[in-house]
Amino acid sequence: MNLLQQHHIKAFFTGCLTLTLGETFHSEEKDGKIYFVDPYMPVHRKSNLQKILLLLKTAPHFKAIKKITAKRYKGEVTFRNYLNTCFFYKIYQTFFSKEILQDAEYIKHIYKPEGFSSENQMFQEAEKLLRKYAKAKLVVTSRIHCALPCLSMETPVIYIDDLEKSEISSCRLDGLLELFNLLFIEKDKIVGSDIADKINFVDSQITISNKTTYRKLKNDLIEILNKNNYFIHKNKPS
Repeated sequence: MNLLQQHHIKAFFTGCLTLTLGETFHSEEKDGKIYFVDPYMPVHRKSNLQKILLLLKTAPHFKAIKKITAKRYKGEVTFRNYLNTCFFYKIYQTFFSKEILQDAEYIKHIYKPEGFSSENQMFQEAEKLLRKYAKAKLVVTSRIHCALPCLSMETPVIYIDDLEKSEISSCRLDGLLELFNLLFIEKDKIVGSDIADKINFVDSQITISNKTTYRKLKNDLIEILNKNNYFIHKNKPS
C-alpha cells in the first residue's frame, strides 16, 4: 500500500475477508476446548547428543508427552514423532501448563488434495473447522487464516510469531500482526509475549481477551461488501 501511495496511486489497506466470517459463524455456545493449529516449530537439525539430552531433560514428563504425541500424530506414537513432540513440549511448556498442552486438541491445516472428491467437500471441511474454532475457549496458531476468523468470531486467539522469519513472510504480515495477541519464538525458545498481563494459565484456568483493533477493518470490509451488493449470511445454522 505504501509503495502504491508513493507513486501517487490511491490505495488503502482492507485486511482480509476472513475478518467477516464471524457474521456467519459466531457462536454464543462454547465447549471449553483449546486448539493448537499448526503452532510454529523451528526447523533445525539436531545432533545425536542434542537428541539424547532432550530426551533426558523431558523424561519426567514422559506420560504427558506421549499423550500429546498421540494427539499431534493421530495415534502414531513412533520414536520420531515422540522426539518431535519432546521438542514441541520443551518450547511451549514455558508458557502453557502441562494440563493445557496434554488436554488440547491438535489440528493441521495441510491437506492432501486426493483426500477430497469434490470442491464441495473442501468447503464442508473448512466450515467444520470454523464451527470448532467458534466454540473454542482458546486457539493457538501460526496460521493467519485461522487467527483472523477467530478474531471475527470473538474466539480468544494467540498468534505465534517467528522472529527469525524471512523478509517475504514479514512483508506478508504487515498490518496484521498488531491485530493479535502475540507470542514470540526465536532460536528454539519463547522469548516474549505482549499478553503476559492479560492471561492466566494456572491450573488450566484461562483468562484472555483479544485486542479490539481488528473491528474497524472488519466493519469497513462489511461496509464495502454491502455497497457492492455482496450478501453476508448471518448466524448460519449448523
